Amino acid sequence: MQTFKDKFQQLKEISPLYKYWKSNQTEEDEKDRLMKVNTNENAKYLFEQEPYKWEVLYQSIGRELIKGDKTSIKGLKVLINTLNKEEGERLIKQFNNKDLFPVEITQSMLSKETTESKQNYIRFIKILFAIFTNPYEIELKGNKKHIYEKSGYYINWIKSTIKKIFKPITYNSKKS
Repeated sequence: MQTFKDKFQQLKEISPLYKYWKSNQTEEDEKDRLMKVNTNENAKYLFEQEPYKWEVLYQSIGRELIKGDKTSIKGLKVLINTLNKEEGERLIKQFNNKDLFPVEITQSMLSKETTESKQNYIRFIKILFAIFTNPYEIELKGNKKHIYEKSGYYINWIKSTIKKIFKPITYNSKKS
């Protein structure tokens, strides 16, 4: 049985932006990323102009869905709609193949019906905090246009530097 930690890692790895974050984020990588945009969607701006924020929302909402929070379905549907048809279908197929979400959540995502969403101020504050602190270790390499991208970049840099400095020491203990 998969743990939440396993599912969170899989959620990260199937993100439409996963390869982009692992790349050098060159102009060519940027063009590849932009090929995934649904040009007919009003909310496309988020994926097109603010990929860091899109990724934080994707990770935050996806984690809530993995935990069984049905009220987050609408948020994920909005994010999926910012993707072109092929990329959106690929992502939903991966959700099913990886068995990331409870069955009723996956079924609700596939339906065309709008799902009920309630205002959740605690979730809003958690996501806002995540946007500024980058808990998902998103690797921003290019120009940081917004204050939250800069803060997320520096916090991630500090965390990775600390991990390198205090990397656990492993010893080879061979028995004779």
